[in-house]
Amino acid sequence: MQIYFLASETDRPDLGVAIAVKFGERNCRTVAPGQWLVAADVTPKELSDRLNASDGNFGKLIILLVTSYFGWHDKDMWDWLSLKKSET
Repeated sequence: MQIYFLASETDRPDLGVAIAVKFGERNCRTVAPGQWLVAADVTPKELSDRLNASDGNFGKLIILLVTSYFGWHDKDMWDWLSLKKSET
C-alpha cells in the first residue's frame, strides 16, 4: 500500500470527510489542520480523482508520495505509518 501526504492551502474539514468516506477511516490520518496521510493502492492522480479534487473543488491541494519519514509526532501516528508501510 502506498502512503500519500495531502496538503491543502487552508483547513478543509469537508476534504477530511471526503478522504475518510472514499478511503476508509483506517486508511487515513489527520496530521494537522489541512494535512492528511492516506494509504491507498492508487496513483496520486487516481487519489485526486476519487476525491473529486482534480478540478480544484477543494481549492489548492498537493498530493505527495511518502517514501521515507522522520519527525516528532504522537505515538499512534508512528504506529499507523509503520502498519501501513508493512501492508505494502
